[in-house]
Amino acid sequence: MTAALSLRPDAILVDVRLPDGSGIVLARALAALPWMPRVLLTSSDDDAAGEIAADGHGPPLTFVPKDELPNAPLALLLAAP
Repeated sequence: MTAALSLRPDAILVDVRLPDGSGIVLARALAALPWMPRVLLTSSDDDAAGEIAADGHGPPLTFVPKDELPNAPLALLLAAP
């Protein structure tokens, strides 16, 4: 979070599984920053999409499995709503 506050990126890629906490919780906090960066969640875990959907807090989060990232339409996924 400190890096995001300092760098103010337009887009952020977050893994669902982080060594020190929940990527889902972090993604929601990042998406709520004042400049509203676009946040894309990813994971190599097949169950991650279900965890994101089951979380149910806040607006929906965008998720792309890691194996689909190389061919994902990132410009479209990160475009402003």
